[in-house]
Amino acid sequence: MSSFLGVDAGGTKTAVLLADGERVIGSASGPPGAVRPGRGLQAASRIAAVVRRALTDAVQKVQVSAYPYAYAKWEKMAADLVLASYGAGPYAPVAAH
Repeated sequence: MSSFLGVDAGGTKTAVLLADGERVIGSASGPPGAVRPGRGLQAASRIAAVVRRALTDAVQKVQVSAYPYAYAKWEKMAADLVLASYGAGPYAPVAAH
């Protein structure tokens, strides 16, 4: 299953949408994320915070489910998103010693 993470980092707000190809599974908005001269790190930090909130929104939708095994079908996608975002996670390749 493929997923899509869209980010609109504008001058008035930052919006993030997480979809699985069929439906929206997480979204969030926050402060402006437009890159200004000399403020690239600040913009990246704001964008990353909104992305984390969108990922949290997706996870919360699963965790509050009355169906305890509902998460299993999303586990690999969630792990792939963590790996793509942070370069680490449960399915990250392990270097041979």
